[in-house]
Amino acid sequence: MVKHEARGTDQLFMETKMGIVTRSGEWFHITSDLIEEYVPGLLDEVSLHDLIKEARAWVRSSDSLSLTLLLGMILYLNPWVAAIATLAFHWLWYNYKSALANRWLGKVFSIMNGDGYQMIIALVVLSLLGMWGQYLALGIGITFFFILRLSLLNKLWEKLTSNKEVTLNDRMLKMLIVRYAMSENLAPQEVQNMEEELADAAMKIKNKRK
Repeated sequence: MVKHEARGTDQLFMETKMGIVTRSGEWFHITSDLIEEYVPGLLDEVSLHDLIKEARAWVRSSDSLSLTLLLGMILYLNPWVAAIATLAFHWLWYNYKSALANRWLGKVFSIMNGDGYQMIIALVVLSLLGMWGQYLALGIGITFFFILRLSLLNKLWEKLTSNKEVTLNDRMLKMLIVRYAMSENLAPQEVQNMEEELADAAMKIKNKRK
């Protein structure tokens, strides 16, 4: 049963009793009621729509940053080295990006995640590779472009980490909530307690979905 849906033409997500799911399929096992319970008044300062939009931008940043990195390296490095470095970076960023969560980078990632940015840089770099006759690099670039555009690596890593009690999406949203809570001058002990309680709540909702 749908509990809440974003209003307007940009229907970014739906909220159910099992959590929040975005239109591109990202699940967050946290509800607005839980946020209000553990961080009273936070949703008066930042809307749920903006919070989910920012969390989604961080979740999808693994693909956009990796694509940018690959297209930059493949112009100058051996294509296989660029491909391996991109895979390693994607895995590391996917797993550990939540530690770097802040309120401002999400806006940058929203731009980098956009179709316009990715299509332009891909068109420029792949065109150059074709003109230079670098067909191996061109093939690897095209392959990674589609892999990253379809978030296939994200799905693979998600499968490999599915046994974790708290999903990486939930960890990302939780860290953003913590950052906002800290900006509201909550005491450190209150923030720590809230972080643990949100993690427990997300884990319970996740287990109900199984």
